[in-house]
Formats: sequence, structure tokens, C-alpha cells
Amino acid sequence: MGGLTDGYVYVDTATGGVHRRNHVIKHSEYRPPKGTPDCFTTYLRFTKDLLDYAQENPSPKTGRPSVAGYPGPALANCLPFDFDSKDPKQAIAEAIGYVRLWESRWHLPPEALRIFWSGMKGISIEAPAELFGGFEPSPSIAKHLKALAVAMAPEAKTLDASIYEKLRLWRVPNTRHGTSGLYKVPITIQELTSCEY
Repeated sequence: MGGLTDGYVYVDTATGGVHRRNHVIKHSEYRPPKGTPDCFTTYLRFTKDLLDYAQENPSPKTGRPSVAGYPGPALANCLPFDFDSKDPKQAIAEAIGYVRLWESRWHLPPEALRIFWSGMKGISIEAPAELFGGFEPSPSIAKHLKALAVAMAPEAKTLDASIYEKLRLWRVPNTRHGTSGLYKVPITIQELTSCEY
């Protein structure tokens, strides 16, 4: 990818709930306060243009900086999947099934995936962009990620397809879910496949 991805180090953040977003900083600088529930960043990365845009386009409702409507490109460092259900057993079962399918069909190594218990109703998976040869920055990257995710999990009943938005917030690992009180935690493929359900 070379210089194409240089500068894509900014994210929007929300600390204490998604309604507290519109705080654009470098991803490496985001430090959620210990114990604070509902901490998020965008899973896509942006250039400083997002920060400038937010400052120059205040919300008509609040007068504060806003990222809403940002037209520029974004970079995907991963392809995210969110298997989510009121019955977590169903989400876990589907996540296991698709991880096994990806391995058998495309030789996608399960150990290369970043897998998380979401802290509430299911399993989040991040497939690193390197597994796909990298993704080029694009204003429409979220649409392309959705098409790829749906193609990889075509019959998934628990896949949350609403996450494929350019400015979608993604819960930060090792932070607490405000409703359940549980933490989003990384798990290994062995821990996923040994879940009791």
C-alpha cells in the first residue's frame, strides 16, 4: 500500500456512550478512563481532514464540532463482523461455524483473527486487512466491507449488517458494557470453540 495509507491515524471517539462522540483524535492517543462504561472509536481510520471537518461543521442542534456527513475517504485496517443475538448461544454458534467455513474454503487461519466476547450478546471478529491484501482508502469503503462480509457469511442470521457505516463506532476492547456491566474481552479461537452453549 505504501504511502496511500500514510496519515490515516485519526478516529472519532465516544466515552460514556455513543451520544458523546465527535471527539476526533489520533487512535494511539485514546485512553478510556479506567472503569468508564461504553467507550468507542470508529473502526475505520481517517486523516486529519476528519478533525478539520468536525471543527468547521458544527452541529446545527448543539453548535459543537460534528463528524456527521463527512465526505472524505477512510481506511479499513480490518474487516469487522458482529454476531449479535438476544440468544448469545446462537451468535456464538454462528461465529464458530463461519470461522470454520473461512478456514476450509479460503484457508483463512483462525489464529489470525481478532476475536472478542462483546460483553453483551455475542461475538465480534476482526479479520486483519492483510488477509485480503489490504484495503485502499475510499469514501465508500464501508459499502465494500459490507458486500465482502455478507459474501463471507451469506446465511448468517445473527450478523449485524448495520455496522458497515463509514463513521460507525466500535466498542473498545477491555472496556465495560454499560448495560450488562461486563467487559468486551479478547478470546482465542480455542476459547471460542470451547464455549458451552
